[in-house]
Amino acid sequence: MSDDERLLRRLEAALGAESEREPTIEEVALVRARAELGARSTNGRHRRARRARVLVAAVLVMGLVFGAGVLLSDELPRSVRAAAHDLGLPIASPELVDAQSALHELGVALANKDVEEVRSSDARMVELVGSLSEEEAAEVEPVAHEVHLRAEQFLEQRGG
Repeated sequence: MSDDERLLRRLEAALGAESEREPTIEEVALVRARAELGARSTNGRHRRARRARVLVAAVLVMGLVFGAGVLLSDELPRSVRAAAHDLGLPIASPELVDAQSALHELGVALANKDVEEVRSSDARMVELVGSLSEEEAAEVEPVAHEVHLRAEQFLEQRGG
């Protein structure tokens, strides 16, 4: 006879209305101990399952926050930026970022009055803006045109 069957017999004997005797203290203690042991193991399983669900939810939230931060960041790796742009996400293409960077470098060179840097930055910026799609070029052309004209004036004044 298994332990469970013996426990069932003792429980029947302890709880049975037809029982002619009262259960012994040992029998009651054994039934209580088995019941508490079962309740503890069930509660432990529920706690572990709840912890696992909370952990999975926390990992998902952290992943979403990280992903959103990466996509909204100005410092995206070039391959991630290209993939996101190709998927149609509202992210500037790597080419547009390069053109904006070249435009910034030209502005810095003009502020520093560095003739050689103005010459090379202007050529690079004009080339990069010229290689953009119409839509992206429309975003930078007005400013790029103005800065390019300033660069040409600066180079004429410096004899370059």
